[in-house]
Amino acid sequence: MSKLVLIEQASDLPRLGSLPRGVLVLSLDAKASSALDLRKIPYRLLEEFTPAEEFNRASLDRYSWLDAFCVDLDRRMQASIPALRDADIKPATLHYYALKMLVDCLASKAHLLSGAFLELRPEAVYYTPARKASVAPDLLFRRESAFSRLCPAAAKAAGALALPMPPPTALASDAANPLLRRFSPRRWPRYLRGILSRLEDCALQPLRRGPPRPFVLALAEWHDIPEILRGLAAEGWETRRAPFMGVLPAPRGGPLRNALREIDSQAEGLWRGLCADSAWRGRFQFHGLDLFDSAQERLERFVTRAPSEIVHAYRLWKGRLSAARPLCVLSCSSNFGHAGHGVVVAAREAGIPFILYQEGGGYGIPHSPMLFATDLRAEGWFLSYGPGTRELAQHRGLRPEGRVVDVGSAILDRLAARRPRPAEASAYHYVLYNPATNIQHHPFNGGTSPHHFAQQKRMLRILSEFHSLSFRIKLPPNDDMPHLTGWLAAQTPPLRNCKLLLGAQMQDTLHQAAGFIFNFASTSLLEALLTDKPIFIVEDPLQIHFDPEARSLLARRAVLCRDPDEFASLFRRHLAGEVLADVQDAEARRRYATYLDDGRSLERACRAVRRICGAD
Repeated sequence: MSKLVLIEQASDLPRLGSLPRGVLVLSLDAKASSALDLRKIPYRLLEEFTPAEEFNRASLDRYSWLDAFCVDLDRRMQASIPALRDADIKPATLHYYALKMLVDCLASKAHLLSGAFLELRPEAVYYTPARKASVAPDLLFRRESAFSRLCPAAAKAAGALALPMPPPTALASDAANPLLRRFSPRRWPRYLRGILSRLEDCALQPLRRGPPRPFVLALAEWHDIPEILRGLAAEGWETRRAPFMGVLPAPRGGPLRNALREIDSQAEGLWRGLCADSAWRGRFQFHGLDLFDSAQERLERFVTRAPSEIVHAYRLWKGRLSAARPLCVLSCSSNFGHAGHGVVVAAREAGIPFILYQEGGGYGIPHSPMLFATDLRAEGWFLSYGPGTRELAQHRGLRPEGRVVDVGSAILDRLAARRPRPAEASAYHYVLYNPATNIQHHPFNGGTSPHHFAQQKRMLRILSEFHSLSFRIKLPPNDDMPHLTGWLAAQTPPLRNCKLLLGAQMQDTLHQAAGFIFNFASTSLLEALLTDKPIFIVEDPLQIHFDPEARSLLARRAVLCRDPDEFASLFRRHLAGEVLADVQDAEARRRYATYLDDGRSLERACRAVRRICGAD
């Protein structure tokens, strides 16, 4: 194939008409794939050219790279910025999640591009030039395409020309209207950040004044955190919620402003030194490509801005916690912004326990290395859903003995205790996951959305062949997946037995389903394990992986399939009456979801908090 064109957005499709005939289209995103499908334009996927095992291994190896990178960068930052050293603040370690996302975003895409170009040997590659966008504190590529940044270097390494397609032209009326420019949607995040900063400052005023009695401070309020807050409140504990906005109020007072400016100056000097260090820049060589230029803006933002922002948050919270000392700080995630990290550092210095309560699935069933590297390695205590998680953490040396406490999931207990109205189970639920909502991290839980979309389409076509059955397509929370819903609506003939399940949470229909079908085992799998319904899981190696013990237990309870075709075969055998799994087996649920399966997870969680706080 002599020429390739990379399509990442539906808006790029009109440009295809101006390109030479015979170009091979590569889709880089599920929405682009959907638009190409609707126009019946043939295309291929980058994942076709790189073996899944090789791709996953490279991503797992980057954890070792990042471990060493964070240790080195923290050492350099503390040596250059005394305020970090004095408070023992390690910015790179605190932001491990964001840095892994950044490295994975670039290195994995470089891997996929290099693999495709190596096999296809193009003479030219057409791509959409990178669009300039501001860098957010989480360092993610959002409006700006990482593929566009990487394409020229990847094409050059393969001996091909990288030819930018003409950029879209802005509407003259918009460009000429200053009012539209001033209130453009692009400026909304800036306005919103300012509003949230003021709201957060006001919301924390009661904390500054101090509570009338000892209290628990909650950093994040989702998954099981609302349950445990209600449980502690029922026992007479006061609970306070710190807004999880990550937006800091502007520094007040000349001394603090001057101190933060001095930190910024020291950080800028460090950055200049890093850029002049060829050995440090050379660390960003992946798959034959130098990724430093692509990462430079985000690395600069982190090195020059994060230190003062963390110190600002730390000093702010140091004062707040000394004025109103909580018994502990409670959260369900260690992945929060500078404000959250400031709480953790200030709490550690004050001797206030930091407690994480497991955030849904991902800790072995399914396996998410990112959560192992962040939540399970974070300082403080960890309340787990069961011994499977604790043993996995301790086996890998991620947590000291005794710092993981098995309690079970309070929210799963509540779902299991529901008594739904009797209803005939008439439809199987195909539970979808959209990796584009968890973008840029590999392996197993995001980033390969075109490949995942292709598998979902294949699964829907297979389901449509079972004409006597009904299937309900459960979309992910807070995501209407327009690329898939649009494709589904455009099918001719229509897939009549496949209907979207709109406006319903998984727990709302849990007991009414005839069974469950997953091609990504997210937290919804733990919810499905609460039932005695058949469960089928398609194990796509680019999207899902189980810890060996978890997989062996899950294989007793659910039917595991290598791919959609094996699913079709096993599903037919199930419909014919063959018993493929024991729907009464509860061992996987006990070890990874509800612990003792006795409905008392909330009681155990509250007791663990009291003991950690020294109040039991």
